[in-house]
Amino acid sequence: MIIRLILNSFKLALIIFSALSLANWGGEQLFWLELVGHFKPQWVLLVMMFTALLLLCRQFKWVFVGLIVLTINGAEMSPWYVPQPAPDAKSHLPLRIYFFNPSLYNNHGQDFSKQILAEKADLVILQEANPEYIQQMQRLKKLYPYAYFNLSRQLMTHRDMAIWSRYPLGEPRRNMLVVKDTPSMHLKLHAPRHDFDLLIVHPEVANRRSAFPLRHQQMTAMSKYIQARPGSWIVIGDLNITPWSPLYQKMVTATGLHNTRQGFGLLPTWPVAHSVWYSNPLVAKYIPVDWLRLPIDHCLVSPDIQVRDIHVNPSSLGSDHFPLVIELAYPKK
Repeated sequence: MIIRLILNSFKLALIIFSALSLANWGGEQLFWLELVGHFKPQWVLLVMMFTALLLLCRQFKWVFVGLIVLTINGAEMSPWYVPQPAPDAKSHLPLRIYFFNPSLYNNHGQDFSKQILAEKADLVILQEANPEYIQQMQRLKKLYPYAYFNLSRQLMTHRDMAIWSRYPLGEPRRNMLVVKDTPSMHLKLHAPRHDFDLLIVHPEVANRRSAFPLRHQQMTAMSKYIQARPGSWIVIGDLNITPWSPLYQKMVTATGLHNTRQGFGLLPTWPVAHSVWYSNPLVAKYIPVDWLRLPIDHCLVSPDIQVRDIHVNPSSLGSDHFPLVIELAYPKK
């Protein structure tokens, strides 16, 4: 009786986690399917675990079901780990970008400036840029003489963003996506022998039903904006979305952009357990925040731009996000 109960619980768990692993397929229409679909890697791991348990129990029909589900998910997730062709160093120039959402109430600015110097970035981009971090970057003005800001009238909001560059910036447009509450900034980046269109954007967190239509509109507006302006695009930001969301997939298909993660793995950036947001010892002890980590900070680029390297800096500096560092390779013009 106990053995049968255990087997049935394994089978039920396999059914539930298999369904959750495929929930993202309906995420364009239903808010809750997209929300649970963001955790696809976690659901897939649980499907693997219960498939293995059923194999040990010699429940081969159920093992076959688990393998089918894993094959379907593998087809969607494995391309992130397939290496991409390396750019030709003779015909391409490097561009190194440091992107970070430090969180509004973070006071690790001094460590931040050290991290910037260590990463040797050409561009430094912050979202939820708080005054201490902005002040630290101002001290590096000789290294980064060009800067633009998109700061709200209120002090310290999630809308605040800033960029510092070794290379000239021009033609700034702020909050130009015609959708309510879409912090964004479009600039021209004049790098050596190449000009880029740089879009920094921070869409809504769709963790409640009321925000889902707004984020849908924001992703659509971003797609239309890019499509209407041909160029070498770099789109970067805390997009609050994972690569298996149908809204994300629809956007990259429409624009032709590709994610700089491709070939380097998922590289999840949020949440970080030991941060200003998860300082409660009970949260850190009993909630597996690290296991729930997701890739929601993204850098998307046009097909003419290649990726030499991308990595997550292991020090979050007290933020609930890890910094993302991308080294691009662009053709000489």
